[in-house]
Amino acid sequence: MRASNLERQKWRSRCREDLSRYIQTQLGITVEPAQVRLLPRLDDPYRWRAVPEKQHLFSKNLSDHSIGAYKSLCDGIGKTFEAVCCDEWSTMRNGDDIEAVLGTSMLSTEADIGFTGKISLCIEQQKRLDLENTVNCLQLEIAQTQAYLEESLKAAEGYVTVRHRHLDALHRVLPILEELRQDISNTSLQYQSLPTSC
Repeated sequence: MRASNLERQKWRSRCREDLSRYIQTQLGITVEPAQVRLLPRLDDPYRWRAVPEKQHLFSKNLSDHSIGAYKSLCDGIGKTFEAVCCDEWSTMRNGDDIEAVLGTSMLSTEADIGFTGKISLCIEQQKRLDLENTVNCLQLEIAQTQAYLEESLKAAEGYVTVRHRHLDALHRVLPILEELRQDISNTSLQYQSLPTSC
């Protein structure tokens, strides 16, 4: 797969995850990242409202967008567009000024985010930090386990080498010992066959 396709896939996945979390935070509705749609179906419990200059982002499926569109979606969450329940969406009048409907709080900077939004942001950041800490601990544990296994393998290989060396030496010594035993046995027989003197 080409690098550009991998980069696009990465941003598409991140965009889906960010939108999924936002829907959960904003509406209390759980939507799996893979099920997030920019063009919701009739049975989807949410809709999107966006300022005019960002409405084009919601004119086609998420999978059809470019990296630039994914970045724009991630940056604009809660600022240039928002998720709303179907009931709220149906009460909007045709021709309403979308900026007036969204309100100034949504179009403002991060400094104007409400208290609940700041709390949610802090919680998300803490979760991310906790996750990073867990990953770091696991990586350290994996490295320590790998080092222990490598040392154990070296020790086992050393033991096998010494054992083979001893076996080789034993195989060389056994014939010599057998030959000595035969010589001793023959010498003993010869000695016994000598005439005894009175």
